[in-house]
Amino acid sequence: MKYAASVLLPVLSIVLLLAGLLYAQDAPPPAQPPAGDAAAQPAPPADDPMAKAQRLVGEMQAAVGRVSDFTANFYKKEYKKGQLPQEIAFMKWRNKPRTVYMKWIGVEKKNQEIIWGEGKNDGKIHAHKGSFPDLTVNLGTNDWMAMKDNRHPITDSGFPHTVGLIAKDMKLAQQHPDWKVSVKDLGTMKVYGAASACYEAETDKAAHPEFYGYKALICMHNALKLPTKVQIWDKEDGKVRLVEDYGYENIKVNVGLSEKDFDPENKEYNF
Repeated sequence: MKYAASVLLPVLSIVLLLAGLLYAQDAPPPAQPPAGDAAAQPAPPADDPMAKAQRLVGEMQAAVGRVSDFTANFYKKEYKKGQLPQEIAFMKWRNKPRTVYMKWIGVEKKNQEIIWGEGKNDGKIHAHKGSFPDLTVNLGTNDWMAMKDNRHPITDSGFPHTVGLIAKDMKLAQQHPDWKVSVKDLGTMKVYGAASACYEAETDKAAHPEFYGYKALICMHNALKLPTKVQIWDKEDGKVRLVEDYGYENIKVNVGLSEKDFDPENKEYNF
């Protein structure tokens, strides 16, 4: 019996070894994540500038969705005809129905007023210059007179359009990491008196014209999560230059604006 056991044990060991080798050959390889699966990629560090910028854009989009109306002093510089004049206007904006009132309070176009609303006045802007000859006129939103000093129509005013453009470019950067968008975290800055998180992004728009601009500086109000400063560099007159510079001061949201705030007959207005 001892002799039989001494023979059987080595034989059994050889059988088990062969079985293990055969199983290893037949076993399927370990599952691999699909190529390009974003979920399988390591998450960027929390302090990565691109990740932070993406988070800020998401916060701005969420904040815009919560705004039913707002008032603010609106600062605007747009490159037109070789110039970049600064305009300052007090703005009242309502989401539903989309309605805008603006009165210019700076040196440029001082006392000019406009009102525009969806479904009102045949969709035209009700406006007067505020200076001689001070005639009240109704203008189509894309008429040459309404657009001669503007890069965007009045229908694009407010936060939704601006944040939408920012989000579109950020999505392009996420979808195409090989397009080499660079992002710089500028930290917290005071913008029109409000603590704001700021970042700067540069794109290769020459190679990828889908981007809105070559460079952007974006600042977000730390408390309201809304833009306080948006600057865009694009190619105009043969060179990349600052073409759009917008700012929002003293933003007050969901203040309960009424029809009176958008009525040309309002006694506080001078139509």
